[in-house]
Amino acid sequence: MKANNFCLQCRQATAIILDHEAGDKICSECGYSFLDFTQIDSNSDYNTFSDSTDEDFDQNPVSEIGDSSTSCEIPKPSDQIVPKPKKGFRLIGTMAEKLELSPEIKNRAREIYNQVDVLKTCRGRSLNSIMAACLYISSRELKEPMTLQQLSNVAIEAPKRINRAVECIKKQLQLQIWSVMPQELVERYCKTLGLEISAIEAAKQALQNVEEIDIRRCPKSNLAVIIYMITQLSNDQVPVREIAKVTEITELTLRKSFNDISPHASYIIPHWYAKEEQIMKISIPSMSNN
Repeated sequence: MKANNFCLQCRQATAIILDHEAGDKICSECGYSFLDFTQIDSNSDYNTFSDSTDEDFDQNPVSEIGDSSTSCEIPKPSDQIVPKPKKGFRLIGTMAEKLELSPEIKNRAREIYNQVDVLKTCRGRSLNSIMAACLYISSRELKEPMTLQQLSNVAIEAPKRINRAVECIKKQLQLQIWSVMPQELVERYCKTLGLEISAIEAAKQALQNVEEIDIRRCPKSNLAVIIYMITQLSNDQVPVREIAKVTEITELTLRKSFNDISPHASYIIPHWYAKEEQIMKISIPSMSNN
Protein backbone atom coordinates (compact mmCIF):
# COMPACT_ATOMS: atom_id res chain seq x y z
CA MET A 1 0.00 0.00 0.00
CA LYS A 2 1.42 3.41 -0.87
CA ALA A 3 2.04 6.11 1.74
CA ASN A 4 -0.22 8.62 0.06
CA ASN A 5 -3.18 6.44 1.07
CA PHE A 6 -2.43 6.93 4.76
CA CYS A 7 -4.57 9.65 6.34
CA LEU A 8 -2.79 11.47 9.14
CA GLN A 9 -6.14 12.64 10.50
CA CYS A 10 -7.71 9.16 10.69
CA ARG A 11 -4.32 7.59 11.46
CA GLN A 12 -5.06 4.69 9.16
CA ALA A 13 -5.06 3.71 5.50
CA THR A 14 -8.22 4.96 3.79
CA ALA A 15 -9.67 5.35 0.31
CA ILE A 16 -8.50 8.60 -1.25
CA ILE A 17 -10.81 10.77 -3.38
CA LEU A 18 -8.99 12.60 -6.15
CA ASP A 19 -10.63 15.85 -7.25
CA HIS A 20 -8.86 16.65 -10.52
CA GLU A 21 -10.84 19.83 -11.09
CA ALA A 22 -9.91 21.36 -7.73
CA GLY A 23 -6.45 19.80 -7.68
CA ASP A 24 -7.28 18.30 -4.32
CA LYS A 25 -6.91 14.94 -2.63
CA ILE A 26 -9.49 14.09 0.03
CA CYS A 27 -9.82 11.32 2.61
CA SER A 28 -13.15 9.56 2.05
CA GLU A 29 -13.54 8.91 5.78
CA CYS A 30 -12.97 12.30 7.43
CA GLY A 31 -12.82 14.76 4.53
CA TYR A 32 -9.23 15.79 5.27
CA SER A 33 -7.58 17.56 2.35
CA PHE A 34 -4.06 16.35 1.62
CA LEU A 35 -3.31 19.34 -0.64
CA ASP A 36 -0.58 17.46 -2.49
CA PHE A 37 -2.42 16.24 -5.56
CA THR A 38 0.56 17.12 -7.79
CA GLN A 39 2.63 14.50 -6.00
CA ILE A 40 0.35 11.61 -6.96
CA ASP A 41 1.94 9.06 -9.25
CA SER A 42 -0.38 8.72 -12.22
CA ASN A 43 1.46 5.53 -13.28
CA SER A 44 0.96 3.75 -9.99
CA ASP A 45 -0.48 0.25 -9.66
CA TYR A 46 -3.67 1.64 -8.16
CA ASN A 47 -7.09 1.22 -9.71
CA THR A 48 -8.83 4.49 -10.49
CA PHE A 49 -12.60 4.69 -10.55
CA SER A 50 -14.39 7.60 -12.23
CA ASP A 51 -18.00 8.75 -12.26
CA SER A 52 -19.71 10.37 -15.21
CA THR A 53 -22.58 12.10 -13.44
CA ASP A 54 -22.47 15.72 -12.39
CA GLU A 55 -25.34 17.32 -10.48
CA ASP A 56 -24.52 20.74 -9.15
CA PHE A 57 -26.13 22.33 -6.12
CA ASP A 58 -28.59 19.60 -5.31
CA GLN A 59 -30.78 20.74 -2.45
CA ASN A 60 -30.58 17.32 -0.77
CA PRO A 61 -28.02 17.78 2.03
CA VAL A 62 -27.14 14.09 2.19
CA SER A 63 -26.54 13.48 -1.51
CA GLU A 64 -23.17 12.63 -3.02
CA ILE A 65 -21.60 13.57 -6.30
CA GLY A 66 -18.85 12.59 -8.68
CA ASP A 67 -17.92 13.55 -12.24
CA SER A 68 -15.34 12.88 -14.89
CA SER A 69 -12.92 15.25 -13.16
CA THR A 70 -13.08 13.32 -9.90
CA SER A 71 -11.81 9.82 -9.18
CA CYS A 72 -11.22 7.54 -6.23
CA GLU A 73 -7.89 5.77 -5.78
CA ILE A 74 -7.52 2.65 -3.63
CA PRO A 75 -5.01 -0.20 -3.42
CA LYS A 76 -5.55 -2.85 -6.08
CA PRO A 77 -5.73 -5.84 -3.75
CA SER A 78 -8.61 -4.41 -1.73
CA ASP A 79 -12.26 -5.43 -1.56
CA GLN A 80 -13.24 -2.04 -0.16
CA ILE A 81 -16.13 -0.21 -1.84
CA VAL A 82 -15.07 3.36 -2.53
CA PRO A 83 -17.81 6.00 -2.07
CA LYS A 84 -18.37 8.79 -4.50
CA PRO A 85 -16.87 12.06 -3.28
CA LYS A 86 -19.49 13.96 -1.37
CA LYS A 87 -20.79 17.03 -3.09
CA GLY A 88 -20.43 18.90 0.19
CA PHE A 89 -16.65 18.41 0.14
CA ARG A 90 -16.37 20.08 -3.25
CA LEU A 91 -18.75 22.87 -2.32
CA ILE A 92 -16.85 23.62 0.89
CA GLY A 93 -13.62 23.68 -1.12
CA THR A 94 -15.11 26.12 -3.63
CA MET A 95 -16.43 28.47 -0.94
CA ALA A 96 -13.18 28.32 1.03
CA GLU A 97 -11.19 29.17 -2.08
CA LYS A 98 -13.37 32.19 -2.88
CA LEU A 99 -13.03 33.46 0.69
CA GLU A 100 -9.29 32.63 0.77
CA LEU A 101 -9.70 30.57 3.93
CA SER A 102 -6.91 28.47 5.40
CA PRO A 103 -6.67 24.69 4.75
CA GLU A 104 -7.32 24.12 8.46
CA ILE A 105 -10.70 25.87 8.28
CA LYS A 106 -11.63 23.94 5.14
CA ASN A 107 -10.66 20.58 6.63
CA ARG A 108 -12.49 21.26 9.89
CA ALA A 109 -15.62 22.28 7.95
CA ARG A 110 -15.48 18.97 6.08
CA GLU A 111 -15.21 17.09 9.38
CA ILE A 112 -18.29 18.87 10.66
CA TYR A 113 -20.16 18.11 7.44
CA ASN A 114 -19.25 14.42 7.77
CA GLN A 115 -20.95 14.35 11.18
CA VAL A 116 -23.95 16.26 9.84
CA ASP A 117 -24.24 13.83 6.94
CA VAL A 118 -24.01 10.75 9.16
CA LEU A 119 -26.51 12.00 11.75
CA LYS A 120 -28.86 13.56 9.15
CA THR A 121 -29.14 16.62 11.39
CA CYS A 122 -30.16 19.13 8.73
CA ARG A 123 -32.89 17.46 6.73
CA GLY A 124 -34.92 19.93 4.72
CA ARG A 125 -32.22 22.59 4.56
CA SER A 126 -30.41 23.54 1.39
CA LEU A 127 -26.94 22.15 0.79
CA ASN A 128 -25.54 25.66 0.29
CA SER A 129 -26.74 26.83 3.70
CA ILE A 130 -25.34 23.72 5.40
CA MET A 131 -21.91 24.09 3.81
CA ALA A 132 -21.79 27.78 4.68
CA ALA A 133 -22.78 26.92 8.25
CA CYS A 134 -19.96 24.36 8.49
CA LEU A 135 -17.46 27.00 7.34
CA TYR A 136 -18.93 29.56 9.75
CA ILE A 137 -18.51 27.19 12.71
CA SER A 138 -15.02 26.01 11.74
CA SER A 139 -13.78 29.58 11.18
CA ARG A 140 -14.91 30.54 14.66
CA GLU A 141 -13.48 27.43 16.26
CA LEU A 142 -10.11 28.31 14.72
CA LYS A 143 -10.49 32.00 15.66
CA GLU A 144 -10.49 33.31 12.11
CA PRO A 145 -14.19 34.25 12.05
CA MET A 146 -16.20 34.93 8.93
CA THR A 147 -19.43 36.91 9.03
CA LEU A 148 -22.76 35.53 7.86
CA GLN A 149 -22.82 38.17 5.14
CA GLN A 150 -19.44 37.08 3.75
CA LEU A 151 -20.61 33.48 3.60
CA SER A 152 -23.95 34.55 2.16
CA ASN A 153 -22.17 36.24 -0.74
CA VAL A 154 -20.40 33.05 -1.83
CA ALA A 155 -23.15 30.59 -0.89
CA ILE A 156 -25.89 32.61 -2.64
CA GLU A 157 -28.01 31.96 0.42
CA ALA A 158 -29.75 34.35 2.84
CA PRO A 159 -27.79 35.02 6.07
CA LYS A 160 -30.80 34.04 8.20
CA ARG A 161 -30.95 30.62 6.51
CA ILE A 162 -27.24 30.08 7.16
CA ASN A 163 -27.70 31.15 10.79
CA ARG A 164 -30.56 28.67 11.23
CA ALA A 165 -28.35 25.90 9.87
CA VAL A 166 -25.57 27.00 12.25
CA GLU A 167 -27.91 26.79 15.25
CA CYS A 168 -29.20 23.40 14.12
CA ILE A 169 -25.69 21.97 13.75
CA LYS A 170 -24.50 23.44 17.05
CA LYS A 171 -27.45 21.91 18.89
CA GLN A 172 -27.28 18.46 17.29
CA LEU A 173 -23.49 18.10 17.50
CA GLN A 174 -23.28 19.91 20.86
CA LEU A 175 -20.65 22.33 19.60
CA GLN A 176 -19.42 25.34 21.52
CA ILE A 177 -18.01 28.04 19.27
CA TRP A 178 -15.93 31.06 20.11
CA SER A 179 -17.84 34.35 20.28
CA VAL A 180 -16.36 37.21 18.29
CA MET A 181 -15.86 40.45 20.17
CA PRO A 182 -16.73 43.80 18.53
CA GLN A 183 -13.10 44.93 18.80
CA GLU A 184 -12.18 42.16 16.40
CA LEU A 185 -14.81 43.26 13.87
CA VAL A 186 -14.57 47.05 13.89
CA GLU A 187 -11.67 47.30 11.45
CA ARG A 188 -13.13 44.70 9.09
CA TYR A 189 -16.53 46.42 9.01
CA CYS A 190 -15.01 49.86 8.49
CA LYS A 191 -12.78 48.69 5.66
CA THR A 192 -15.69 46.90 4.01
CA LEU A 193 -17.58 50.21 4.08
CA GLY A 194 -14.58 52.03 2.63
CA LEU A 195 -13.81 54.28 5.61
CA GLU A 196 -10.55 56.20 5.87
CA ILE A 197 -7.83 55.29 8.39
CA SER A 198 -8.68 58.22 10.68
CA ALA A 199 -12.34 57.17 10.73
CA ILE A 200 -11.36 53.59 11.59
CA GLU A 201 -9.17 54.77 14.49
CA ALA A 202 -11.98 56.99 15.76
CA ALA A 203 -14.41 54.06 15.63
CA LYS A 204 -11.99 51.88 17.61
CA GLN A 205 -11.62 54.50 20.32
CA ALA A 206 -15.36 55.17 20.41
CA LEU A 207 -15.99 51.45 20.88
CA GLN A 208 -13.70 51.45 23.91
CA ASN A 209 -15.53 54.47 25.33
CA VAL A 210 -18.99 52.97 24.87
CA GLU A 211 -17.98 49.94 26.95
CA GLU A 212 -17.66 52.24 29.96
CA ILE A 213 -21.32 53.21 29.71
CA ASP A 214 -24.24 51.03 30.81
CA ILE A 215 -26.03 50.66 27.47
CA ARG A 216 -28.11 47.53 27.34
CA ARG A 217 -27.77 46.77 23.68
CA CYS A 218 -25.89 43.93 22.04
CA PRO A 219 -22.25 44.81 21.19
CA LYS A 220 -22.88 44.50 17.45
CA SER A 221 -25.69 47.06 17.61
CA ASN A 222 -23.43 49.45 19.52
CA LEU A 223 -20.74 49.03 16.89
CA ALA A 224 -23.20 49.71 14.08
CA VAL A 225 -24.31 52.96 15.74
CA ILE A 226 -20.71 54.06 16.29
CA ILE A 227 -19.88 53.46 12.64
CA TYR A 228 -22.99 55.40 11.63
CA MET A 229 -22.03 58.39 13.81
CA ILE A 230 -18.44 58.34 12.55
CA THR A 231 -19.59 58.36 8.94
CA GLN A 232 -21.91 61.30 9.69
CA LEU A 233 -18.92 63.26 10.95
CA SER A 234 -16.67 62.50 8.00
CA ASN A 235 -16.58 62.66 4.25
CA ASP A 236 -17.30 58.93 4.14
CA GLN A 237 -21.07 59.16 3.87
CA VAL A 238 -22.49 55.62 3.89
CA PRO A 239 -26.19 54.74 3.57
CA VAL A 240 -27.81 53.34 6.71
CA ARG A 241 -28.87 50.37 4.60
CA GLU A 242 -25.23 49.46 3.89
CA ILE A 243 -24.13 49.84 7.51
CA ALA A 244 -26.97 47.58 8.68
CA LYS A 245 -26.10 45.00 6.03
CA VAL A 246 -22.39 44.86 6.85
CA THR A 247 -22.92 44.73 10.63
CA GLU A 248 -25.69 42.14 10.20
CA ILE A 249 -28.46 43.96 12.03
CA THR A 250 -31.69 45.51 10.77
CA GLU A 251 -32.11 49.21 10.02
CA LEU A 252 -34.81 49.35 12.70
CA THR A 253 -32.42 47.92 15.29
CA LEU A 254 -29.79 50.48 14.30
CA ARG A 255 -32.32 53.29 14.67
CA LYS A 256 -33.48 52.10 18.11
CA SER A 257 -29.91 51.60 19.30
CA PHE A 258 -29.04 55.11 18.15
CA ASN A 259 -31.73 56.51 20.45
CA ASP A 260 -30.06 54.79 23.42
CA ILE A 261 -26.49 55.75 22.50
CA SER A 262 -26.84 59.27 21.05
CA PRO A 263 -27.26 61.00 24.45
CA HIS A 264 -23.71 59.85 25.23
CA ALA A 265 -22.28 60.72 21.80
CA SER A 266 -20.14 63.63 23.00
CA TYR A 267 -18.36 61.29 25.42
CA ILE A 268 -18.12 58.33 23.05
CA ILE A 269 -16.77 60.09 19.94
CA PRO A 270 -13.11 61.15 20.45
CA HIS A 271 -12.73 64.93 20.51
CA TRP A 272 -9.69 64.84 18.25
CA TYR A 273 -11.99 63.56 15.52
CA ALA A 274 -14.90 66.01 15.84
CA LYS A 275 -15.98 68.99 17.91
CA GLU A 276 -18.82 68.67 20.38
CA GLU A 277 -21.14 70.96 18.43
CA GLN A 278 -20.66 68.76 15.36
CA ILE A 279 -21.37 65.63 17.36
CA MET A 280 -24.59 67.07 18.78
CA LYS A 281 -25.90 67.71 15.27
CA ILE A 282 -25.82 64.04 14.23
CA SER A 283 -29.30 63.18 13.02
CA ILE A 284 -31.25 60.01 13.73
CA PRO A 285 -30.76 57.31 11.05
CA SER A 286 -33.43 57.47 8.38
CA MET A 287 -35.07 54.28 7.18
CA SER A 288 -34.59 53.40 3.53
CA ASN A 289 -37.68 53.19 1.33
CA ASN A 290 -38.04 49.62 0.02
